Amino acid sequence: MSKKRGIGLLSKRRPLRGRTISFEICQRGETGIEVVEPTALGAPLFFEFLTPLWNFANQRLVSILNLSGYRFVSLEAVEALRDRLYQLGSDRGIKGSILLAKEGINAFLAGPVSSVEAFAEDLRKFSEFENLEFQKTWSKSNPFKKFFVRVKREIVTIRCPEIDPINDGARRIDAEDFKKLLDQGEDLIVLDARKDFEYRMGHFQGAINLKLDHFSRFPEVLQSFPEEWKKKKIVTYCTGGIRCEKAAPLMRKHGFENVLQLEGGILKYFEKCQGEHFEGSCFVFDHRVAVNKNLEVVKDLECRSCRGIIERSEENLVEPGLLQLCARCQEENPSCPDQ
Repeated sequence: MSKKRGIGLLSKRRPLRGRTISFEICQRGETGIEVVEPTALGAPLFFEFLTPLWNFANQRLVSILNLSGYRFVSLEAVEALRDRLYQLGSDRGIKGSILLAKEGINAFLAGPVSSVEAFAEDLRKFSEFENLEFQKTWSKSNPFKKFFVRVKREIVTIRCPEIDPINDGARRIDAEDFKKLLDQGEDLIVLDARKDFEYRMGHFQGAINLKLDHFSRFPEVLQSFPEEWKKKKIVTYCTGGIRCEKAAPLMRKHGFENVLQLEGGILKYFEKCQGEHFEGSCFVFDHRVAVNKNLEVVKDLECRSCRGIIERSEENLVEPGLLQLCARCQEENPSCPDQ
Protein backbone atom coordinates (compact mmCIF):
# COMPACT_ATOMS: atom_id res chain seq x y z
CA MET A 1 0.00 0.00 0.00
CA SER A 2 1.42 3.40 -0.96
CA LYS A 3 2.02 5.96 1.71
CA LYS A 4 0.36 9.36 1.82
CA ARG A 5 3.23 11.75 1.58
CA GLY A 6 3.46 15.26 2.91
CA ILE A 7 6.64 17.27 3.19
CA GLY A 8 7.33 19.39 6.27
CA LEU A 9 10.10 20.85 8.45
CA LEU A 10 10.92 20.03 12.06
CA SER A 11 13.46 21.95 14.11
CA LYS A 12 14.53 22.63 17.67
CA ARG A 13 14.73 26.17 18.94
CA ARG A 14 18.34 27.31 19.10
CA PRO A 15 20.04 30.71 19.31
CA LEU A 16 20.46 32.11 15.79
CA ARG A 17 23.45 34.43 16.14
CA GLY A 18 26.36 33.03 14.17
CA ARG A 19 24.97 29.51 14.09
CA THR A 20 23.48 27.09 11.62
CA ILE A 21 19.95 25.88 12.19
CA SER A 22 19.51 22.15 11.67
CA PHE A 23 16.33 20.80 10.12
CA GLU A 24 14.96 17.40 9.27
CA ILE A 25 12.86 17.00 6.11
CA CYS A 26 9.93 14.76 6.97
CA GLN A 27 7.03 13.02 5.35
CA ARG A 28 3.77 11.79 6.81
CA GLY A 29 3.53 8.00 6.46
CA GLU A 30 1.15 5.35 7.68
CA THR A 31 2.82 5.16 11.07
CA GLY A 32 3.15 8.90 11.60
CA ILE A 33 5.88 11.42 10.76
CA GLU A 34 9.03 9.80 9.39
CA VAL A 35 12.43 11.44 8.89
CA VAL A 36 13.57 11.27 5.27
CA GLU A 37 16.91 13.06 5.43
CA PRO A 38 18.64 15.64 7.61
CA THR A 39 19.63 19.01 6.19
CA ALA A 40 20.77 22.38 7.42
CA LEU A 41 19.96 25.97 6.64
CA GLY A 42 22.03 28.98 7.60
CA ALA A 43 20.18 31.71 9.48
CA PRO A 44 20.08 34.09 6.46
CA LEU A 45 18.42 31.41 4.32
CA PHE A 46 16.07 30.62 7.17
CA PHE A 47 14.89 34.24 7.31
CA GLU A 48 14.61 34.35 3.52
CA PHE A 49 12.29 31.34 3.80
CA LEU A 50 10.16 32.95 6.50
CA THR A 51 9.99 36.52 5.12
CA PRO A 52 7.15 35.95 2.60
CA LEU A 53 5.14 34.12 5.28
CA TRP A 54 5.72 36.94 7.77
CA ASN A 55 4.74 39.63 5.24
CA PHE A 56 1.51 37.78 4.43
CA ALA A 57 0.64 37.32 8.12
CA ASN A 58 1.49 40.93 8.91
CA GLN A 59 -0.82 42.16 6.17
CA ARG A 60 -3.72 40.17 7.54
CA LEU A 61 -3.16 41.60 11.03
CA VAL A 62 -3.89 45.15 9.91
CA SER A 63 -7.53 46.01 9.58
CA ILE A 64 -7.84 48.32 6.57
CA LEU A 65 -7.76 47.17 2.95
CA ASN A 66 -6.77 49.83 0.39
CA LEU A 67 -7.68 49.38 -3.27
CA SER A 68 -6.57 51.53 -6.18
CA GLY A 69 -7.61 50.90 -9.75
CA TYR A 70 -8.66 52.49 -13.02
CA ARG A 71 -10.16 51.53 -16.34
CA PHE A 72 -10.42 53.43 -19.58
CA VAL A 73 -13.86 52.64 -20.99
CA SER A 74 -16.54 54.69 -22.72
CA LEU A 75 -19.18 55.79 -20.19
CA GLU A 76 -22.61 57.28 -20.77
CA ALA A 77 -24.91 59.11 -18.33
CA VAL A 78 -21.92 59.83 -16.07
CA GLU A 79 -23.86 61.99 -13.61
CA ALA A 80 -26.42 59.24 -12.96
CA LEU A 81 -23.59 56.75 -12.54
CA ARG A 82 -21.94 59.10 -10.04
CA ASP A 83 -25.06 59.17 -7.88
CA ARG A 84 -25.45 55.39 -8.04
CA LEU A 85 -21.83 54.71 -7.05
CA TYR A 86 -21.96 57.22 -4.23
CA GLN A 87 -25.01 55.51 -2.78
CA LEU A 88 -23.43 52.05 -3.04
CA GLY A 89 -20.17 53.19 -1.46
CA SER A 90 -21.91 55.05 1.34
CA ASP A 91 -24.06 52.00 2.13
CA ARG A 92 -20.89 49.90 2.40
CA GLY A 93 -19.15 52.43 4.67
CA ILE A 94 -16.37 53.02 2.14
CA LYS A 95 -13.95 55.93 2.32
CA GLY A 96 -11.86 57.27 -0.55
CA SER A 97 -12.52 58.80 -3.94
CA ILE A 98 -13.84 57.86 -7.36
CA LEU A 99 -13.29 60.02 -10.42
CA LEU A 100 -15.58 59.47 -13.40
CA ALA A 101 -15.34 60.87 -16.91
CA LYS A 102 -16.63 59.84 -20.31
CA GLU A 103 -13.26 58.08 -20.75
CA GLY A 104 -13.51 55.87 -17.64
CA ILE A 105 -13.03 55.49 -13.88
CA ASN A 106 -10.19 56.09 -11.42
CA ALA A 107 -10.80 54.83 -7.87
CA PHE A 108 -9.06 54.90 -4.49
CA LEU A 109 -10.97 52.98 -1.83
CA ALA A 110 -10.35 51.97 1.77
CA GLY A 111 -12.19 50.35 4.66
CA PRO A 112 -12.70 47.04 6.47
CA VAL A 113 -11.84 44.07 4.26
CA SER A 114 -15.37 42.72 3.93
CA SER A 115 -16.82 46.14 3.05
CA VAL A 116 -14.17 47.01 0.48
CA GLU A 117 -14.27 43.61 -1.21
CA ALA A 118 -18.09 43.77 -1.35
CA PHE A 119 -17.99 47.22 -2.93
CA ALA A 120 -15.39 46.06 -5.48
CA GLU A 121 -17.83 43.34 -6.48
CA ASP A 122 -20.62 45.93 -6.65
CA LEU A 123 -18.52 47.86 -9.16
CA ARG A 124 -17.79 44.79 -11.28
CA LYS A 125 -21.52 44.15 -11.65
CA PHE A 126 -21.62 47.17 -13.97
CA SER A 127 -20.79 45.90 -17.45
CA GLU A 128 -18.39 48.79 -17.99
CA PHE A 129 -16.34 47.80 -14.94
CA GLU A 130 -16.46 44.00 -15.10
CA ASN A 131 -12.72 43.89 -15.93
CA LEU A 132 -11.73 46.53 -13.39
CA GLU A 133 -8.60 45.39 -11.55
CA PHE A 134 -7.33 46.72 -8.24
CA GLN A 135 -3.95 47.00 -6.56
CA LYS A 136 -4.16 45.94 -2.89
CA THR A 137 -2.25 47.46 0.02
CA TRP A 138 -2.91 47.37 3.77
CA SER A 139 -2.85 49.88 6.62
CA LYS A 140 -3.66 50.00 10.31
CA SER A 141 -5.97 52.98 9.93
CA ASN A 142 -8.06 54.40 7.13
CA PRO A 143 -5.97 56.78 5.00
CA PHE A 144 -9.09 58.66 3.85
CA LYS A 145 -11.39 60.86 5.93
CA LYS A 146 -14.46 60.77 3.67
CA PHE A 147 -15.93 59.30 0.51
CA PHE A 148 -16.79 61.18 -2.66
CA VAL A 149 -17.55 60.51 -6.33
CA ARG A 150 -16.82 63.31 -8.81
CA VAL A 151 -17.31 63.83 -12.52
CA LYS A 152 -14.33 65.28 -14.38
CA ARG A 153 -13.41 65.93 -18.00
CA GLU A 154 -10.57 63.42 -17.70
CA ILE A 155 -9.75 60.81 -15.06
CA VAL A 156 -6.12 61.92 -15.41
CA THR A 157 -5.58 65.35 -16.90
CA ILE A 158 -3.29 65.83 -19.89
CA ARG A 159 -5.49 67.96 -22.22
CA CYS A 160 -4.60 66.08 -25.42
CA PRO A 161 -7.84 65.10 -27.18
CA GLU A 162 -5.85 63.55 -30.02
CA ILE A 163 -4.92 60.51 -27.92
CA ASP A 164 -7.41 57.72 -27.26
CA PRO A 165 -6.37 55.34 -24.45
CA ILE A 166 -9.59 53.36 -24.91
CA ASN A 167 -8.96 52.29 -28.51
CA ASP A 168 -5.28 53.10 -28.97
CA GLY A 169 -3.62 52.14 -25.71
CA ALA A 170 0.04 51.81 -24.90
CA ARG A 171 2.12 48.67 -25.29
CA ARG A 172 2.89 47.17 -21.90
CA ILE A 173 5.71 45.42 -20.10
CA ASP A 174 5.00 43.49 -16.89
CA ALA A 175 7.01 43.88 -13.71
CA GLU A 176 9.00 40.65 -14.08
CA ASP A 177 10.09 41.39 -17.65
CA PHE A 178 11.02 44.96 -16.73
CA LYS A 179 13.15 43.64 -13.87
CA LYS A 180 14.94 41.30 -16.29
CA LEU A 181 15.84 44.26 -18.48
CA LEU A 182 17.24 46.08 -15.47
CA ASP A 183 19.07 42.96 -14.25
CA GLN A 184 20.72 42.56 -17.64
CA GLY A 185 21.65 46.21 -17.87
CA GLU A 186 19.90 46.54 -21.21
CA ASP A 187 20.32 49.82 -23.08
CA LEU A 188 17.00 51.55 -22.51
CA ILE A 189 15.56 54.84 -21.28
CA VAL A 190 13.51 54.68 -18.09
CA LEU A 191 11.17 57.66 -17.91
CA ASP A 192 9.40 58.78 -14.72
CA ALA A 193 6.03 60.29 -15.68
CA ARG A 194 5.28 61.59 -12.17
CA LYS A 195 5.79 64.97 -10.54
CA ASP A 196 9.21 66.15 -9.42
CA PHE A 197 8.54 65.72 -5.68
CA GLU A 198 7.33 62.15 -6.27
CA TYR A 199 10.54 61.33 -8.13
CA ARG A 200 12.65 62.78 -5.30
CA MET A 201 10.81 60.66 -2.77
CA GLY A 202 11.75 57.49 -4.69
CA HIS A 203 12.49 56.30 -8.23
CA PHE A 204 14.04 53.54 -10.31
CA GLN A 205 17.82 53.66 -10.55
CA GLY A 206 18.87 55.71 -13.54
CA ALA A 207 15.35 56.93 -14.30
CA ILE A 208 14.96 60.35 -15.91
CA ASN A 209 13.21 63.01 -13.88
CA LEU A 210 11.08 65.24 -16.12
CA LYS A 211 10.62 67.65 -13.18
CA LEU A 212 6.91 68.05 -13.80
CA ASP A 213 4.88 70.24 -11.47
CA HIS A 214 1.68 68.96 -13.10
CA PHE A 215 1.20 65.94 -15.35
CA SER A 216 -0.65 68.21 -17.79
CA ARG A 217 2.76 69.70 -18.66
CA PHE A 218 3.93 66.37 -20.10
CA PRO A 219 3.01 67.32 -23.73
CA GLU A 220 5.09 70.50 -23.39
CA VAL A 221 8.10 68.68 -21.92
CA LEU A 222 7.80 66.02 -24.62
CA GLN A 223 8.79 68.62 -27.22
CA SER A 224 12.27 68.82 -25.68
CA PHE A 225 13.02 65.07 -25.81
CA PRO A 226 16.21 64.36 -27.83
CA GLU A 227 15.67 63.20 -31.41
CA GLU A 228 17.82 60.10 -30.86
CA TRP A 229 15.29 58.81 -28.30
CA LYS A 230 12.91 58.05 -31.16
CA LYS A 231 14.93 54.94 -32.02
CA LYS A 232 15.58 53.84 -28.42
CA LYS A 233 13.59 51.47 -26.21
CA ILE A 234 11.74 53.57 -23.63
CA VAL A 235 9.88 52.35 -20.55
CA THR A 236 7.58 54.85 -18.84
CA TYR A 237 6.32 54.35 -15.30
CA CYS A 238 4.20 56.08 -12.67
CA THR A 239 2.55 55.11 -9.38
CA GLY A 240 -0.14 52.72 -10.63
CA GLY A 241 0.01 53.06 -14.42
CA ILE A 242 -2.75 55.53 -15.23
CA ARG A 243 -0.55 58.46 -16.28
CA CYS A 244 1.42 56.23 -18.63
CA GLU A 245 -1.84 55.23 -20.33
CA LYS A 246 -1.74 58.71 -21.85
CA ALA A 247 1.98 59.53 -21.81
CA ALA A 248 3.10 56.48 -23.79
CA PRO A 249 0.55 56.77 -26.66
CA LEU A 250 1.30 60.49 -26.93
CA MET A 251 5.01 59.72 -27.30
CA ARG A 252 4.24 57.18 -29.99
CA LYS A 253 2.22 59.77 -31.91
CA HIS A 254 5.27 62.04 -31.80
CA GLY A 255 7.50 59.45 -33.46
CA PHE A 256 8.91 57.51 -30.50
CA GLU A 257 8.62 54.04 -31.98
CA ASN A 258 9.47 51.70 -29.11
CA VAL A 259 7.63 52.95 -26.02
CA LEU A 260 6.38 50.59 -23.31
CA GLN A 261 4.52 51.37 -20.12
CA LEU A 262 5.18 49.50 -16.88
CA GLU A 263 2.05 47.43 -16.22
CA GLY A 264 0.57 48.38 -12.84
CA GLY A 265 3.27 50.96 -12.18
CA ILE A 266 5.52 51.09 -9.12
CA LEU A 267 2.98 49.47 -6.80
CA LYS A 268 2.64 46.35 -8.94
CA TYR A 269 6.44 46.22 -9.29
CA PHE A 270 6.78 46.32 -5.50
CA GLU A 271 4.29 43.47 -5.21
CA LYS A 272 5.89 41.29 -7.88
CA CYS A 273 9.60 42.13 -7.62
CA GLN A 274 10.05 43.41 -4.03
CA GLY A 275 11.30 46.76 -5.28
CA GLU A 276 14.68 45.71 -6.66
CA HIS A 277 16.37 48.53 -8.61
CA PHE A 278 14.12 51.08 -6.87
CA GLU A 279 15.57 53.69 -4.52
CA GLY A 280 13.47 55.28 -1.77
CA SER A 281 9.72 55.06 -1.22
CA CYS A 282 6.64 55.57 -3.37
CA PHE A 283 4.34 58.53 -2.81
CA VAL A 284 0.65 57.60 -2.64
CA PHE A 285 -2.33 59.93 -2.88
CA ASP A 286 -3.76 59.61 0.61
CA HIS A 287 -2.85 60.19 4.24
CA ARG A 288 -0.30 57.37 4.27
CA VAL A 289 1.88 59.71 2.18
CA ALA A 290 4.31 56.97 1.08
CA VAL A 291 4.80 53.20 1.09
CA ASN A 292 8.03 51.22 1.03
CA LYS A 293 9.04 48.25 -1.10
CA ASN A 294 6.97 45.93 1.11
CA LEU A 295 3.91 48.14 0.46
CA GLU A 296 3.97 49.20 4.12
CA VAL A 297 3.46 52.77 5.34
CA VAL A 298 6.78 54.59 5.62
CA LYS A 299 7.34 55.39 9.29
CA ASP A 300 9.70 58.34 8.89
CA LEU A 301 9.83 60.81 6.04
CA GLU A 302 12.81 62.97 5.11
CA CYS A 303 12.44 66.76 4.95
CA ARG A 304 13.33 67.85 1.42
CA SER A 305 14.88 71.08 2.73
CA CYS A 306 17.06 70.24 5.76
CA ARG A 307 17.13 66.42 5.27
CA GLY A 308 15.88 65.94 8.82
CA ILE A 309 13.17 63.47 9.85
CA ILE A 310 9.50 64.46 9.67
CA GLU A 311 7.66 62.94 12.60
CA ARG A 312 4.34 61.24 11.91
CA SER A 313 2.76 63.77 14.28
CA GLU A 314 3.64 66.37 11.63
CA GLU A 315 2.12 64.40 8.76
CA ASN A 316 -0.39 67.19 8.09
CA LEU A 317 2.60 69.04 6.63
CA VAL A 318 3.04 66.45 3.91
CA GLU A 319 -0.49 66.32 2.59
CA PRO A 320 -0.66 65.30 -1.09
CA GLY A 321 0.38 68.28 -3.19
CA LEU A 322 2.61 69.96 -0.59
CA LEU A 323 6.37 69.97 -0.60
CA GLN A 324 7.67 67.53 1.99
CA LEU A 325 8.84 69.88 4.75
CA CYS A 326 9.32 69.50 8.49
CA ALA A 327 7.64 71.95 10.88
CA ARG A 328 10.72 74.20 11.21
CA CYS A 329 11.32 74.44 7.45
CA GLN A 330 7.60 75.00 6.84
CA GLU A 331 7.76 78.05 9.12
CA GLU A 332 10.92 79.32 7.44
CA ASN A 333 9.61 78.68 3.90
CA PRO A 334 5.87 79.38 4.02
CA SER A 335 5.74 80.02 0.26
CA CYS A 336 7.20 76.70 -0.90
CA PRO A 337 4.24 74.66 -2.13
CA ASP A 338 4.93 71.89 -4.55
CA GLN A 339 2.21 72.92 -6.96
